[in-house]
Amino acid sequence: MLKIENVSMDFYETNSVVHVLKNINLEISINELTVIKGPSGSGKTTLLNIIGGLLLPTSGKVLIDNQNIVEMSEDEKAYFRNQKLGYVFQNFYLEPNFTVLENVEIPLVISEMNKSERKNRINLALTKVGLLDKQDVIVSKLSGGEKQRVCIARAVVNDPKIIIADEPTGNLDSKNGELVMDMLKSLCNEDRIVIVITHNDDYATKYGDKIYELKDGVINEKK
Repeated sequence: MLKIENVSMDFYETNSVVHVLKNINLEISINELTVIKGPSGSGKTTLLNIIGGLLLPTSGKVLIDNQNIVEMSEDEKAYFRNQKLGYVFQNFYLEPNFTVLENVEIPLVISEMNKSERKNRINLALTKVGLLDKQDVIVSKLSGGEKQRVCIARAVVNDPKIIIADEPTGNLDSKNGELVMDMLKSLCNEDRIVIVITHNDDYATKYGDKIYELKDGVINEKK
């Protein structure tokens, strides 16, 4: 269970304060795909960055297994992100001159896993996304849909409890978008929390078990 309790986020500008998030309360369960949608600038990415320990909220708590990540040290947050979180981004953020295998391997190298176990984890992750046969291909030679599948493999290779996907279909055509959403949906059946930000109402309706709209700093459940 992921619980967000009374989270607010303010950004300070010259002679003014922007209230990006206003007293957000949310409970997100395993085995459900949770969609957060809303207009640009509504604070969706800010909320995800707070959940991931990348931003410190102005106030409030983020509880994962009853542990408040807001109170963690920077080293504890880094370990938490490596072990408990998997990220999927719209713009991929892959190393273009690395192979598929080398990109997926990065979180495992950071966690100092031995080479034999790394190989087993990578094979499992690439099999899951149907790219085992392309493990030695340079990422820059892949299609957009294939790159996003590499991102999903990299996100799951450490077997995290939480997958965060920020506009994962934003740079994909409809066929590859649905393929990526199918994969994210399937991860919900592995006792994970999966959170997806999307502007695509069709994907939200088709794949979301819970749908929330974030607007003017306030979140409301739509489904």
